[in-house]
Amino acid sequence: RWKHPFVSRRTVETRVHTQTTSEMKLQDMNNNPVVVSANYSWKIVDPGKAVFKSDDAAQNTQIACENALRAQLLTKPFSEIRTLRFDDAPGLKEELHSIGVELQNFNLNNVSYAPEVATAMLQKNQAIAIIEAKRELSNGVVDIATDISKRTADLSKPERDSLVKNAILVLLGNDAPRPVLSLT
Repeated sequence: RWKHPFVSRRTVETRVHTQTTSEMKLQDMNNNPVVVSANYSWKIVDPGKAVFKSDDAAQNTQIACENALRAQLLTKPFSEIRTLRFDDAPGLKEELHSIGVELQNFNLNNVSYAPEVATAMLQKNQAIAIIEAKRELSNGVVDIATDISKRTADLSKPERDSLVKNAILVLLGNDAPRPVLSLT
């Protein structure tokens, strides 16, 4: 059977493909090293473009998704990375559409600090949370102390001060309160 030398046949799968990017060590907006990977689903919607404009649609899709991931991570701090929407990354859909590919889903699979800084960054985040909690607690205690002082106007000033001081100690203390009886 004779074949024309300039015509060849190539099979193109139009089913949905799901792939995972490799774990990449990138930097967030604050230059903290972050390890990320993502899952994405795609399918070929225009076989002609996929064959003639791309040598390997799967590899081009992976490269485009990894580039979008890199570009988006540079714009956000670590605390906001999980909220990023990669489906509408600037230029990603257009780039893939130009090779006949439609991106169906693009989600983060793993987001963590790089191992060399993970412990320090988690301690920093815990310290920030503790400071915020103590600040909130202190504001609440001041409000309670003011309220106690107003409600106990019939007590003498030393008794009222002692009551406020004890309330503050109980509310801000790290240990469970222990009752003390005065024997005088």
